[in-house]
Amino acid sequence: MMFSIPAEDMRNVSRAASKKAVEAYETVKDAVVSGYKAVENGTVRGYKAVENAAVKGYEKTEDFFVDKLFKKEGETVEEAKERLRRNAPGSQTGTEEKKEGSDERH
Repeated sequence: MMFSIPAEDMRNVSRAASKKAVEAYETVKDAVVSGYKAVENGTVRGYKAVENAAVKGYEKTEDFFVDKLFKKEGETVEEAKERLRRNAPGSQTGTEEKKEGSDERH
């Protein structure tokens, strides 16, 4: 006994199979893209958390040393930092202040 399927039915079956394959591909693609986005977002959040913790730790350490080593009596830590910036070697305002207040003769 021989079984035959008309050509038109075969084309319809083929189109339906292709449509199902495309739908399956799209579903897989969407799942992969959303998975990568979740990993990306988690990585960026983790990096930002580490970065913020490092910066805050540095700032606390900097404030501690300025307070203990460089702050003058009656001066805040921020005022001491600003004074140190102004008087730093290579600072424009620091060199101008030194020139104006200098008694050196050339």
